[in-house]
Amino acid sequence: MYDRIIEAHTVREYGSLPTTFLIDDIKSRYSIFPNEALYIIDCEQVQFEPLTDNLHKIIGIDGPMRNDITHLYEHIADKNINAAIQWVETVLSCAFDEKEGITPEVDIFRCLYLTKDQKVILKCTTPLAYDSFGNMRYSLGKLIDVTDLVPFQHFSYSFLGPSNQKLYELFEERKDVKHILSNREI
Repeated sequence: MYDRIIEAHTVREYGSLPTTFLIDDIKSRYSIFPNEALYIIDCEQVQFEPLTDNLHKIIGIDGPMRNDITHLYEHIADKNINAAIQWVETVLSCAFDEKEGITPEVDIFRCLYLTKDQKVILKCTTPLAYDSFGNMRYSLGKLIDVTDLVPFQHFSYSFLGPSNQKLYELFEERKDVKHILSNREI
């Protein structure tokens, strides 16, 4: 199920990072509330690193945390999983190449989904750093439990930032509608 997400990361030849960044610096730039969890994805290693201690609580997974990126999707409700996977695949196709003009930490991809334990999660993702070959090397994600704030109706997505219209257009030309929309919506 997650093969295409993993493949989007592994088919690339990665270059060096033009700048370095410190995890503590990233954590200090983002206000984190108890209902939020922050993580970084290392695209070359296809691994994620939680930056907050509450990630497992937000996504409702008990037990040890694996750093395999598929762990970020296993908590999604069955009725949302296909749309979420298609959304991630399409977002990756839009954000992976620096030439698309997406501004790291400014342009944001967002989606709203339901977890297996009926939590409503707002997922916000942005490129964090591009390497010398123009590949997204790190991305930053934030999961926000909005269960008490937003009644869930269906999987949805939006784009924020100065390139939001461009992101929308890129996304629309690359998405596969039959996987994002339910049969009823189609």
